[in-house]
Amino acid sequence: EEAVQKYWLEYILPEFKDIETKMHMDSRPILDFAFDKTKVSDLKSSQVLISLMMNLPHGVLRNSPTVEGLVQTSIAFTTMSMECEDDKVKLGLLARSMSGNEALELDRKLSSLADLFVGCDIEVGDCTDLFPGWDPVVSSPALDSCKSSHIALFGKEADVYAVHAGLECGLIKDKYPDMDCVSIGPHISGAHSTDEKLQLDTTEPFYNWLAETVTRIAQKH
Repeated sequence: EEAVQKYWLEYILPEFKDIETKMHMDSRPILDFAFDKTKVSDLKSSQVLISLMMNLPHGVLRNSPTVEGLVQTSIAFTTMSMECEDDKVKLGLLARSMSGNEALELDRKLSSLADLFVGCDIEVGDCTDLFPGWDPVVSSPALDSCKSSHIALFGKEADVYAVHAGLECGLIKDKYPDMDCVSIGPHISGAHSTDEKLQLDTTEPFYNWLAETVTRIAQKH
């Protein structure tokens, strides 16, 4: 227990305390401990698992070559679950990319990593919930309509930028590649987390902006 406390205080906490503000360690003893209810692995399996996790890619892999400061491809090692009944451990990774080809290449790299662990039963599952890429477009009829209606309503330019996220526009353009798409919305913070919040006073202006933009597009056609 002292060794764990030392590692926590000297290595883990100083590195992550400003990022994971709710992070804590609970070292209370488990009084009803029983091996038949506990998920454990033997020494060799633990060593293989640790080696695999240490070699998994995690973080930003490539920035956009056209938009400064924009992440193009990333991957996050997010989950691990032990399934003792099947004698398996499952590792979950979440990958995002504006390039469909780069996402597929990343899948091949993971398969190649698994092949390096000769003699170990490691299987790379099929990609699920893969978001198609959506390359940033700096000028288009839909974007121009959004910008002009924003100026008409609020008297200033709209903030136009690309984000590193899975957006529905990628799914739509995958089916209708010639469709012109933009993604707009009210202000939010902490997206996809327990701290996600909507800035309420931006909701009505957003609705008015959307209605004005649709009206302008309809009048042109």
